[in-house]
Amino acid sequence: MRKVKAQIDEVAAGADAEAIYAQTATLVREGARISRRAFDRIEALTPPGDDREAVDAWVAANRRQAVRTDELAKAFAAQDQTRIAELSEEVDALDATNNAAAAELGMRTCAERVA
Repeated sequence: MRKVKAQIDEVAAGADAEAIYAQTATLVREGARISRRAFDRIEALTPPGDDREAVDAWVAANRRQAVRTDELAKAFAAQDQTRIAELSEEVDALDATNNAAAAELGMRTCAERVA
């Protein structure tokens, strides 16, 4: 995910607005795809003790975040600045909530914010 974030930052530094929107849409979509793949792998694991319910809820919340991230990619593709702003805030809030839940479950790497 850090690689995708770095690519988004690089694209955003460009001067061509059309290219920025198109490339950002592609990269945001790729980030959601990477997240889904990671959560597929996490779901296949057996959590320790009584954490299954909490982990399942955390994975479901992250999948909802991935859906909203896909919607954000569509907003970038449509160059819908209002929707981009709304969804960016929502995805950021979901990310913070999901990272906090990961930290509570002891998943330090999953709790890190990609910045």
